[in-house]
Amino acid sequence: MIIDLPFFVIYDIINGENEDLLPPEKWRDIAPRLGISHQKIDQLRTKATLHNFSTQEAYTEVFKIWREEQGRNATVGKLITALEGVKLKAPAGCIIHF
Repeated sequence: MIIDLPFFVIYDIINGENEDLLPPEKWRDIAPRLGISHQKIDQLRTKATLHNFSTQEAYTEVFKIWREEQGRNATVGKLITALEGVKLKAPAGCIIHF
């Protein structure tokens, strides 16, 4: 299934009701597992620092870049695999149960 939801909705689903399932800096580990280039990750890191991104803003930007770069290959399965690959099984479970 292709992820065709607004980026902030993806974040809200994954982060769960507790709003603490996604650690603030973990987006840097998830991004390359989603196929985002190191150059784009570095650009995002700089942008996040300059604009003092919140956790939600950083993850939302990762999901936006991922969908722009991967298009129809930005699937729920790939997102779950990326989350599980960085030991974030609870957020992955939130997607499965959505």
